[in-house]
Amino acid sequence: MSNENPMLEVKNLSKSFGTIKALDNVSFTLPRGKVFGIVGDNNAGRTTLLSILNGALQPDSGEFYLDGQKADFKNPSDAYDSGVAMVHQFVKLVDIASIWENFYLGRELTRKSGPITLLDLKKMRETTQKTISGYGHKFDVDREVRQLSGGQRQIVAVTRAIDTNPKLLLLDEPYHGLSQRVINDIFAILKDARESRGTSIIITTQWFEQIKDFVDEVMVMRRGRIVGHFDVEAADSGHIFKLAMGLAG
Repeated sequence: MSNENPMLEVKNLSKSFGTIKALDNVSFTLPRGKVFGIVGDNNAGRTTLLSILNGALQPDSGEFYLDGQKADFKNPSDAYDSGVAMVHQFVKLVDIASIWENFYLGRELTRKSGPITLLDLKKMRETTQKTISGYGHKFDVDREVRQLSGGQRQIVAVTRAIDTNPKLLLLDEPYHGLSQRVINDIFAILKDARESRGTSIIITTQWFEQIKDFVDEVMVMRRGRIVGHFDVEAADSGHIFKLAMGLAG
């Protein structure tokens, strides 16, 4: 057995909002290069958990370790600097900015012109076009994001996150409201990231059927607690549904 540290180790995370217990003593480990699915109904705690791992929320108690090091993220920038990227259910892109501007937002490329540092607009445009085209999509990267369909916006968000070369990629229902064709495109992009870069991935869903062919393990949550954890080969869709709905113990 390998003594290698897991990519992510979560220990006893809890979080409350007033009287609502959003997370209740959540613990699990994610090996590097593996895909972990989290299934749960609304208010299960899925988004709260990812938001803590992303630094957007702080836990009331508990801790987690990334690559063997204790994480103390004060904000998403801290998480990004440590190799954590997140794609939200409701895509966070700037509508009036172009695709390439969104792609490099907050991590702009620069070049030197004598003593002056300038934005490398040409390289950012070209690299964005090459990256998106590499996944089989041909967008005019000068188009404003507001002109894109929901599926196109999500493709941009997923490829942008992967292009940061994260150790850990968090996806909060990235296929919500999208066609099956676009969902298949997203999973193909994620599969490539996993296989070519060794990226560890956590993906949330309400329905196990949507992710069962993609994940290695599945954790079921209900009202902030873990109520089931399975290798995907041993996971039964009906039982997972009952666990998520509180119909099984």
